[in-house]
Amino acid sequence: LVAHNYDGTHKAGVGSVDASQYSTMNAAITALGSTVTTLTVSTAMVMSGNLTVPSNINLVVLNGGSIDMGGFTLTINGPFDAGLYQCFGASGSVAFSSQHDTIEAVWFGLTANDSGVDNSININTAIDSIQGFGNAQINLPNGIYYINNPIKVKDGNRLVGASPGTTPATSSDTGTNLVAKSLYAGVMI
Repeated sequence: LVAHNYDGTHKAGVGSVDASQYSTMNAAITALGSTVTTLTVSTAMVMSGNLTVPSNINLVVLNGGSIDMGGFTLTINGPFDAGLYQCFGASGSVAFSSQHDTIEAVWFGLTANDSGVDNSININTAIDSIQGFGNAQINLPNGIYYINNPIKVKDGNRLVGASPGTTPATSSDTGTNLVAKSLYAGVMI
């Protein structure tokens, strides 16, 4: 097996471990210790306490996999890879290190085109995951996102909506729209 070092070179003999071999994410990280490896989350996994993923572990969440923080904080210091699907449960918080300059709001449960969902929580949770540094981008794919509370973008960071034609779209897509459902909702920069 081949894995990438953080400088872009390859390191032979480094494999991937599926988190489902362990009872919790905490147990998986403890077992891996200082081993340089990829930890793949392919099913729903829980945390049993605050957890820091060290820089030697590349955390990959596959479609269908997720991490339920259970009210705890997940700090990710190493590489993180996932597609455009939900990766994190609603309860708890995620803190990315400064090497993560692009965050996908869908990782936090963003739901498009559903007026019954208050996406302000999901968007603000994505924004809060990069609270320790500036110059990061939070992406929102095409769709209409209903919000009931203010969106608070931190200094130096950007909330970026996809424009028409940049992602798979239907003929009715017009890009990304935030729709405030109350007088006090909106985007604060």
